[in-house]
Amino acid sequence: MDCKHEDGFELLLGGIEQLADAQSPRVPVPSQHGEFDVQRILVQELITLVAATCLNAESWRLLNKLGARSFAFRFEFADRSGNFVRLVQAAESMGAYEQANRITAGFGIGRLLKERYSGGGLGGVRFEQLREADFFLYELTELEPPQKQDFFRWIPPLFPLGDKGSTAIGWIRRCKSASWLEKVAGAMGMNVATFKSRYEERWAHVAEIFRESWWSLGHDLNWILIEPKDLGTQS
Repeated sequence: MDCKHEDGFELLLGGIEQLADAQSPRVPVPSQHGEFDVQRILVQELITLVAATCLNAESWRLLNKLGARSFAFRFEFADRSGNFVRLVQAAESMGAYEQANRITAGFGIGRLLKERYSGGGLGGVRFEQLREADFFLYELTELEPPQKQDFFRWIPPLFPLGDKGSTAIGWIRRCKSASWLEKVAGAMGMNVATFKSRYEERWAHVAEIFRESWWSLGHDLNWILIEPKDLGTQS
């Protein structure tokens, strides 16, 4: 994917959006087991791949364009306590694959993509790059302006599958740098002050998610991500 030509980028997003619209309800409805089928998993992979390519190339303007799109994904649960295990189990029809490969329920899509991108997948993107982009999309939706909704726009299924020393999310750790933070905030459609305010405001929610699920994998949350007080503290 070429991150330098906006016209081609818009055409690409338009194609993915058409596929997403064909697979996802426009109006949020309660998620049913088996609803998230193979075609919708493909759409999620393609969106994450686009984000990974842009993040790799530091194409902040194109990341902003991607974030402004609505791909009609809706994972609706009245309980927003953050138990991602339950969300992923309920939203993805990966049961047969997980059982055949003896994979813990909820890990299917992550393992599938990890295998596919272990040596460089579509566009030469590696799994860790895909995982970084997956969490970027999650944070982008987590930091959106407050609105009344009982659904998640993005669930990060790749987050718990980091390898050993690469478990930390690199792009968010780099937000200690004021100049890097300004670029990330701009890509998410806000200024630095707004980013800091929303990040601090929702940090407790994110922290609860990681405490209450296997997403942390037993690691220190402050090492994986970054505390609000550390944002933009370095030149």
